[in-house]
Amino acid sequence: AWCRFPMPMPEGGTVRIEGGPPRGALDVAHARVELSVASKRGLAGPMLFRAGFHERRDVATRPFHDHLVLDATGTGRFVATMLLVKNPVKAWWGEGDEKFTVDGEAFPSTFGTGTEDYFGYAWCCPDRFASPYHGQPQCDGPGNFGYTANHRTHVLDAVPFHANFRHDLEVWHWDPAVRMDYASVACWYGMPGARSGLPPVPEPQALAFARIPDYRAFEVAGAIEAE
Repeated sequence: AWCRFPMPMPEGGTVRIEGGPPRGALDVAHARVELSVASKRGLAGPMLFRAGFHERRDVATRPFHDHLVLDATGTGRFVATMLLVKNPVKAWWGEGDEKFTVDGEAFPSTFGTGTEDYFGYAWCCPDRFASPYHGQPQCDGPGNFGYTANHRTHVLDAVPFHANFRHDLEVWHWDPAVRMDYASVACWYGMPGARSGLPPVPEPQALAFARIPDYRAFEVAGAIEAE
């Protein structure tokens, strides 16, 4: 995967890549990074690239509610969403709608038809796929069991805002009695002084997600199956 979002640093900056202890389902065997730098002097108050992380664990699927992806204040432009969910059952988890509320709207001006549609697929598809603007690089299975990762970039349809912007993903699971983990990253540009409105990022040691045990199919001892 390649990320080509420009990242202005008007006062200079440092790029640091850190490695830590294995993180179960999120292990990374290797990574390749290419970094290019260009001078853009004379820009007055450029928008700065920002990424807002929000993690929630042990989330109940009822009553229906929203997972907050971004609640920005200031002037900016929203450009991408990444989502990781931990689903303890095979049943579909992503029926909930995406919602964009721009500049204090009383009702979201974007109110989608489902998380799967927002991330570029349908019918609870467990297949891995990648396209220019959306993808599903991980879906453990069987079905929708385990960890699933999705991403969506808003390149041709970036969302500008002047005062505030809120992005929610509705939690809508077929199973009303399970509990899930959610982790999302919102990528956006903001003028100096803009804020994400998200809780502080936890310490690195608190970010580790435990690996889910392999799915165990229902079995009856001594039974012979036939059709």
